Amino acid sequence: EIGLFMNEKGKAVAELDDPDWLHDLAFLVDITEHLNVHNVNMQGRNKLVTAYYDSIRAFQIKLGLWEMQLSRSNPAHFPSLQSVRAAHGNNDNMNRYKDKILRLKSEFQNRFQVFTQLKKEFSLFCSPFASAQHQMCRRNHKWNKLNFRVTRL
Repeated sequence: EIGLFMNEKGKAVAELDDPDWLHDLAFLVDITEHLNVHNVNMQGRNKLVTAYYDSIRAFQIKLGLWEMQLSRSNPAHFPSLQSVRAAHGNNDNMNRYKDKILRLKSEFQNRFQVFTQLKKEFSLFCSPFASAQHQMCRRNHKWNKLNFRVTRL
C-alpha cells in the first residue's frame, strides 16, 4: 500500500521492491515488539527484585528459543517476518537474524550479569526452606562419605 501511494505521488521507494530489505524490516518490527513487551513487563511499582530476575531470565530463555528456531529457518515467533516470507518468497538467509538474536542475547548477559551472580540469593529468598533443605542434604551426603571412609579404615 505504501509503495502504491508513493508511486502515485511520483516518488518511488526502491527499498519497497527489495525482498531482502523487506525481510529485514519485518524482523526489526517483530524484535522491537518483543522488546517492547519485555520493557512493559519490567515496569511498575512494588515489584520484588526476584520478579525482575524472573522476567529477565524468561526473556533470555526466549532468545535462546528464537535463536534455535531461526537457525532452522523457522520464524514461528516473528509474525511480520512470516507474512513477508509468504508474500515475497522465503528468504533462506535466516542465519543473519539468528546472529542478531545472538548479539542481543550476549548484550542481555553483559548488562544483567549481576543477576546471574545473585542467583543463589534469589533462590534462597524465593524458597528458603527448599534451599536450606538442599544445603542440608549436601552436607549430610559429604558427612556420610567421610563417615564411610573412616569406618573402612
